[in-house]
Amino acid sequence: MARYRLMFIPLLSLVILTVGGALLNTFLALNLESSGANSFLVGSLTTGYFVGMVVGAFKLEGLILRVGHIRAYSAFASLLAVAAMLHGFYIGFSFWLLLRLIEGFATAGLYIVIESWILGTTNNANRGAFLALYMIAVYLAQAGGQFLLTIASHETLMLYCISGILASLSVIPLALSKTVTPIFSEPEPFSIKTMLKMSPSGMSACFVAGMVLGNIYGLYPIFIRHLGYSNSEISTVMGLTIFGGMLFQYPVGRLSDVFSRRSVLAVLAIVSMFICLAIISVGHESVWLMGSLSFALGGMVFCLYPIGISHACDRVKKQQVVSATQTLLFSWGTGAALGPIIAPIFDQFMPN
Repeated sequence: MARYRLMFIPLLSLVILTVGGALLNTFLALNLESSGANSFLVGSLTTGYFVGMVVGAFKLEGLILRVGHIRAYSAFASLLAVAAMLHGFYIGFSFWLLLRLIEGFATAGLYIVIESWILGTTNNANRGAFLALYMIAVYLAQAGGQFLLTIASHETLMLYCISGILASLSVIPLALSKTVTPIFSEPEPFSIKTMLKMSPSGMSACFVAGMVLGNIYGLYPIFIRHLGYSNSEISTVMGLTIFGGMLFQYPVGRLSDVFSRRSVLAVLAIVSMFICLAIISVGHESVWLMGSLSFALGGMVFCLYPIGISHACDRVKKQQVVSATQTLLFSWGTGAALGPIIAPIFDQFMPN
């Protein structure tokens, strides 16, 4: 029970932040597409965000360990708030691409802070369940963020401001709490090659999860719009997708604690493939059919990353946790950066 209390405050901060971030991610994609940008440009903007994450995954470990988890979180959240609101000052692809790079960099720092915090307080017997609770909180917040799309006109600055305000407010729970952060000694660094040797399944699962989720966050709203759905229907389908990811986290996480994590990863990947084929074939028939299939897809693909990092961290020592988190985030971010610029190549095969 004490371990759960230790997680509550950082998760509360992350939930507040993620509601605003999810709103911004979907809103930017829809706004850019409405201005006449093609799917490649929308995908490139998403890629810029994840390139920023990859850079952050390489550069921020030392800063976090030097200043502490709470101070680092506060700095990254403040940077994210400023960048989110700057989107409303000027609408232009190059300017927005720069802001997305900054936002990805800051988000990488936030994820490293929270994930290393959680991983540092778990062990092999409960890691899958604890990471499932973390992902449930994240995906619940992301699903909630989708429904904020309809609370204000897309022609005003309101949605940019809401995203920035929530990023700023997320600092308050951590800043005012007496939560004791986990103490890490100087990390034992190791290369990507070493991580691949220790856990090839964990690294590949994080990479594939990044490719899939990069497209879901960046291009899936555009795909849904091209099927003929309205903005309110897009927000419903996106919300159901992420809600599915949230709902499946704990049971799948517990399964991975009992059975081989590699077997669980294989099942998730195979089932996801068949769901994607169903979406392409019949997703245009009704919003509820599309929503149901998207709910099931989210339930599968959103579990890949936490199971992947659980599998990898089963094989590292505690002093390697921050370095491992950084390396796995690099793998995820690389996949997420590549996915949105590869997916538009297949536009010709999609239904009109």
